[in-house]
Amino acid sequence: MEVEILERGKGKIAFEDTHKDGPLVVCLPGIGDLRSEYRFLEPELTKAGYRVVTVDLRGQGESSAWWPDYSIQSNADDLEDLLDYLDAGPAFLIGTSMSGATISIVTSETPSKVAGLVMINAFIRDIPLSTSQRLALKFMMMRPWGANSWANYYKSLYKSQQPSDLDNHAEKIKKNLREKNRLYALKRLLQTSKEIGEPRMSQIEAPTMIITGSQDPDFPDPTWEGQYIAHCMGGMTEVMSVEGAGHYPHAEVPEQVNPAILKFLTRANEYHQTIKL
Repeated sequence: MEVEILERGKGKIAFEDTHKDGPLVVCLPGIGDLRSEYRFLEPELTKAGYRVVTVDLRGQGESSAWWPDYSIQSNADDLEDLLDYLDAGPAFLIGTSMSGATISIVTSETPSKVAGLVMINAFIRDIPLSTSQRLALKFMMMRPWGANSWANYYKSLYKSQQPSDLDNHAEKIKKNLREKNRLYALKRLLQTSKEIGEPRMSQIEAPTMIITGSQDPDFPDPTWEGQYIAHCMGGMTEVMSVEGAGHYPHAEVPEQVNPAILKFLTRANEYHQTIKL
């Protein structure tokens, strides 16, 4: 697939589109990752008849590095504009980490544009860091070692097993972060508050699947976090805890997680057909 560009005034958002007939699925990666985070899920979705769009967040991948704003709301604005640009009807939105809050905002603001959500180890609120954690993160992001440090940290987020191509994927992330302003963008994305997501949960009526890795180090208790998000939701919600997995279960154990996502999308489509009847 060729990279396509959405012009956003102050910058550009890069994405890939399978251009297949079928329901639209838009996939947003987590902080410090690339749209190829979904390299195992996209082929399965495409084979199942979905049109799949994978996106680089502002500051990441092939999207513009420098933006005046890196907030959750600004990322949600990017996604809303992309949905308008694609003009393919209600979309299923998949978001990892910070992008969980992003897709929740879009769904609460423009429910007619969203058919359902898959939230993977989603941040919908700020998780307090200890003083030592804040200092360690600040040190990790310093030049000249920031790109190397992040790539090594990224690899540590896979807890039960590593994808066979993880070294290669982490090397792409490292290379990307060495580009001008990329490390600055990563710092800003890490610093932005996720609190905006939590109050939106009760406004969401679209079918939602919440996936957590039980060993995700980003949360004190990942399984509880997933259940808490479900408790906050206003509509049909399913929760899946992946035992032993870390922050990216759809890439860590795709043989377990990705079929579950496909089954959820089928149930969500059936739900919408029932509503129409």
